[in-house]
Order: sequence, then C-alpha cells, then structure tokens
Amino acid sequence: MIILQKSLVTFLFCLFTFPVLILNSQEPSSLIVNYKTDDFVLLVRTLPPKPIVGTSYFKLELFDSVNYAPIPSGKIKILTSKTEDSNEKYQVLAIKEASESKEYHANVTFETFGDWNLSFIVEIDGVQYPEIGSEIYISQKGVSNISYGNYVFFGVLLTIISIIYILIKTSKKRQNN
Repeated sequence: MIILQKSLVTFLFCLFTFPVLILNSQEPSSLIVNYKTDDFVLLVRTLPPKPIVGTSYFKLELFDSVNYAPIPSGKIKILTSKTEDSNEKYQVLAIKEASESKEYHANVTFETFGDWNLSFIVEIDGVQYPEIGSEIYISQKGVSNISYGNYVFFGVLLTIISIIYILIKTSKKRQNN
C-alpha cells in the first residue's frame, strides 16, 4: 500500500510538472537578421524572442551562400550601442559551436531598456566585410503572464499534492486504529 501511495504521488507530480517544463523549454526564437551576399549568408536569432533588460542569447548561423556549407574560418563580432548614445559601444565575440559547424553562440547583456543598435562584423579568411546593422528594442524586465501563470500553477499543484498527502495519512491512521 505504501509503495502504491508513493507511486501515485510521483506519477501525479510528473503528470503535472513535465508538460509545463517542456512548454517553457521550447520557447521560439526571433529572427532579427537575414543577410545574404555572394560570399556568405548570416542568420541571427535571439532568445527570448522579445529581449528584456539583462542577458539575451544570440544564435548566429554563418554559411556559404552557394552550397550552404559551413565556413570553417569564419569569425563574428557583435557591437552593441544604445541608440541615444552611439559613442559607447560594447563588443562581444560569437563562439563557434564546432570547427565544422555553421552555428555560433553569444550572450549579450543589455543594461537598460529602449532601442539598441546592433552591428555584426563578419571576418572570413582574414577578410573583414562591412558591418551588418540591425536595431532591436529591449523591454523592461518584469513578471510576464507566462511566469505569473507558472507560479499560480505550481501553487495549485502544491496544494493538490498536500491535500492528497493529508488524505492518505489520515486514512492510514484510521486503518491502524
């Protein structure tokens, strides 16, 4: 009986928790740059799709525009600056996933909300190409509906599990008496 009770609690916990974790882990990214030249294609995605103050994850893809093969000697620099104060720039070097991969990764920290200028500088075989510019809006950090909903969900889940636990304990005491 005890094994059945523990199994039920574990099953209910997994039943309610895993779908929420899967939904939150697959948040879509947002394509902010789709740039093509005769030499290369650069795609830039950001996560979260609507960046907020703090650190945002950038996934960059650099590949040959003819055969879509990875470019082994490619380097990508990201320059960021606030639109109002373009004199102060921050630089981040995107890290390549593997030598034969077309994927690069970078974490960029935005200290304030508002419009930000992004420049992507691509270098292939020592040749630096002109900057690829983009503008992005950074929102204020706050509790979103999604995170608020998660807190409510876990509160309800904890309450249900607590009630089930109390019912099992009281029924066990009644059986012993």
